[in-house]
Amino acid sequence: MKYKCDLIQDLMPLCTDDSASEGSKKAVFEHMAECKTCSEYYQKLMQNVEMETDQDDVKTSEYAAIARKIRRRKLKYRTLLAVLTCSAFLLLGNYAMGYHFTAGAAARNSGKLNPSSKVLGTLDWGNIKFFFYEGDCNYDTIAADRHWNGWRSDDNYFAWPKYPADKGKLTVTSPLYFWDYDRGILLFPLLSEDPDITRVTITAFGLSKSTDIDTGELAVLAFENGDASLSQDAVGYAYDQYGAIKYELSYDKSMGRWVWE
Repeated sequence: MKYKCDLIQDLMPLCTDDSASEGSKKAVFEHMAECKTCSEYYQKLMQNVEMETDQDDVKTSEYAAIARKIRRRKLKYRTLLAVLTCSAFLLLGNYAMGYHFTAGAAARNSGKLNPSSKVLGTLDWGNIKFFFYEGDCNYDTIAADRHWNGWRSDDNYFAWPKYPADKGKLTVTSPLYFWDYDRGILLFPLLSEDPDITRVTITAFGLSKSTDIDTGELAVLAFENGDASLSQDAVGYAYDQYGAIKYELSYDKSMGRWVWE
């Protein structure tokens, strides 16, 4: 043999990672063809190199999986942060523009009520909710409209003074005619201070409706209409427990209001 085994075995690691020169590789492989001991030594050396390579591949795969998990987690956090930021801007913008989560909040924050105002009752009409309030000097009605991003009262506000002549009687807080795009509704809010009154019947737009009356409790008769014009030809009667008419609804043109006489 041309070279000693020790020298050849020293060159073998350079051959396994392909860093040996072509002359050294030729000397190593020619020597192994004649030396069984060195050939077996090279085979073991190659097995160790393959095992190390496999372990490196496993570690690389694990590191890649961890990196992907970290990237996904960062993406989730960024998405969540973006959603929260957009939601905050939306909520602040809605509040600044007068939109609220509930119809009641929209009505209370309309700026039309006094601190002493209290809710007498409500009425739902599609996407619109009417709130009837009583203040120290007025009866107030606020209509809250439901939009895709919340409730808003806009300028839908009606006020009816408390007339001294109505005290102790059946009062109507002025019929309210509300028009919404292609439909209208005529509301008769009724509040009685007369314990004799038990029932009220009103006819408007050719339709008659009745409601029971409890002293101090609000009742509302509503009439829908597809015509934007408001008729003042409503007829109404208030009955006592025996069915006798005690008050009749009439329109006072001089005062521009409805009264029970």
